[in-house]
Amino acid sequence: MKKWALALAACLAAGAFASFGCQPQTETIDVYLPDGAPALGLALPMYEDTAEDGVEYHVVSATTLHTFTTGKTPAAEVCVMPVNAAAKLLGDASVYQMAGVLTHGNLYLLAKEDATYTRENISDLVGKTIGVLQLNNVPGLTLKACLQGLDVPYNDLSGGGEYSDSAVNLRAVPTNPMVLTGADLYLLPSPEADWRVDSGEWKFVGDLQALYGDGGGYPQAVIVVKKEVLDSRGDWVRSLLSKIDEGVAWLSTAEKSVIAGAVQAHLADGLSPKFTAETLTDGAIARSGIRLQRMDGGAVAEVKSFLQNLIEVDGKFAAMPSDGFYWLGDK
Repeated sequence: MKKWALALAACLAAGAFASFGCQPQTETIDVYLPDGAPALGLALPMYEDTAEDGVEYHVVSATTLHTFTTGKTPAAEVCVMPVNAAAKLLGDASVYQMAGVLTHGNLYLLAKEDATYTRENISDLVGKTIGVLQLNNVPGLTLKACLQGLDVPYNDLSGGGEYSDSAVNLRAVPTNPMVLTGADLYLLPSPEADWRVDSGEWKFVGDLQALYGDGGGYPQAVIVVKKEVLDSRGDWVRSLLSKIDEGVAWLSTAEKSVIAGAVQAHLADGLSPKFTAETLTDGAIARSGIRLQRMDGGAVAEVKSFLQNLIEVDGKFAAMPSDGFYWLGDK
């Protein structure tokens, strides 16, 4: 139904239905994104999604996200994914291009004890152990880049590493299920971090966005689009970006049940939501770092700078993409 409705609308818009006949030139556009802050960023488009609009949204596990953009026939026409994964897996620009940055950091340090870690006293973390969700992805790599940039030694405990009392010790947090034991602090994303703090057991003790670089955050989750869609339906991509932009303000006015319901309606079977109407708060939304940044010279420079910092931490998990990877068609 969606495929034929989309094709019909395209033909009617072009005035070609009667003159030239109508062939279904575009199939359903499948948009894949992980739960959490990226899902909040696309909550408005998902809320307005209909059965006839030619777009399908799929909120999936972050651990399976890469499978939808790789292989001979990747399923995702549009995908929201970590910037390092996008650059490393898709950066040759043969299939996808980066159309925008969606989130600019949503990672926070949690502990049970009262404390506040800033750039001035970050060395107080030496000798402590931090549990990190996704140690080998943006969270862990960014934390390492922060510590490295502030001349604070760190010790990665993965692969059998041993505790050091002269460094910040980093331990991977298991994700299925997530177990918060064996560490003094934890680095978790909002909105998940927020409901743990709201439960009364944990406290916010550090803001990774304030610790990184000049304290203005970093390009975390990006939007990639198949080149064939950019070439044939650039106007639709621009309208999606505008809708995402509109959704940032919408998040501050919409009912929490509406926001959570829009995401849960597109959640993959068997996947537990990162937030619900009961756990989602204004603070969690604010801390999710959602701000659409279209690709221009400044945005490209920020992405390149961030990726270079991640590469210096560990080149196995990040790479510098080709210049053709950045889609400037929205400018």
